[in-house]
Amino acid sequence: MFALQPPRHTSTLHFRFTTHADDPDLEGEKRKKTKFSTRDTPIHQGLLDLEFVKWAQDQPKGPLFPHPYDSNDTFARMYSKQYRGYLEKIALKRSGLAMHSFRHGFATASRMAGLPDEIHNALTGRSQKGVGQQYGQQKRKLEFLQEQINRIQFDLPKSTTQVGF
Repeated sequence: MFALQPPRHTSTLHFRFTTHADDPDLEGEKRKKTKFSTRDTPIHQGLLDLEFVKWAQDQPKGPLFPHPYDSNDTFARMYSKQYRGYLEKIALKRSGLAMHSFRHGFATASRMAGLPDEIHNALTGRSQKGVGQQYGQQKRKLEFLQEQINRIQFDLPKSTTQVGF
């Protein structure tokens, strides 16, 4: 789970990924693999241009992407099945293409944009390998991470009507 964070001590709009639930109804639903999973991640300029923030602010209070399932694990599993069915319907289903492909696609796009592994890891909540690489990792400025994430180029639609928000 994550929350859209308004700028307070920064001018950078970002998502805050945490290990705790702000909504008492979600207590116990949030688990992170590592301490590095708790992070602030800036919103890519492409989404800002598509007015994603306005869309998010217009949503009802609660989870940004609500679901009818009894747990987030069930939601992830069911959505993955629906996505697989969608890929089959549009004749794109092939070995290795799944919901997790988005994570792999982001990693590839990060490398193509020349982002160092430590920046990619900071954006995705992955741990740094060596002890020396962990120094200061929580201290990265959001403004710097915003510059880095915006180096990644995606072929995004030019209007919100093409994406549904």
